[in-house]
Amino acid sequence: MRSTIGLLVAALVLTPTSWAVAQTPDVVTRVESELAQKRLQGVWIPQWLVTKPGVGAYPLSGRALIFERDTVIRTEGKRTVASGTFSIESGLLRLHFVDRQPWDLEHGPIRSKLNYSFKIDGDLLTLCLAADDKLKPTDCAPGEGRQVVIYQRQQLTRPSATPKTAEPKSATPE
Repeated sequence: MRSTIGLLVAALVLTPTSWAVAQTPDVVTRVESELAQKRLQGVWIPQWLVTKPGVGAYPLSGRALIFERDTVIRTEGKRTVASGTFSIESGLLRLHFVDRQPWDLEHGPIRSKLNYSFKIDGDLLTLCLAADDKLKPTDCAPGEGRQVVIYQRQQLTRPSATPKTAEPKSATPE
């Protein structure tokens, strides 16, 4: 009887443990995706274009990527040139544009679904778009048919508290 109870207890203890261990990679992947999605939130300005010869200033000004919840918006100045949704799947940033106009530096035909390998390092976001869509997660190396752009998070300054002002003086002279 004692050995039967011991076996039952062991079976109950080991069964959930083996199930939890089997689920761990999926849970880790999901948590990493959720964290990356949270780190993407905000306004990103392209700063550098990375090519095989080296890194140079991004050639166009006024561009931005805005990530808000699961929405992505590309802007040129005050004009929205693309909008849609984004997700992180298999370590790749997947953008699905519903309303889109071509962006000057994109290679190949205009597509509504784009896959980027990406890397977030503090306030820097590196995106790599490959013309052939053959990307590996975090592989952001420049090369033939690949566009690598490094974005910097725009720091939004919050207005400071309004200082208290003195009571207005009366209009009548004393």
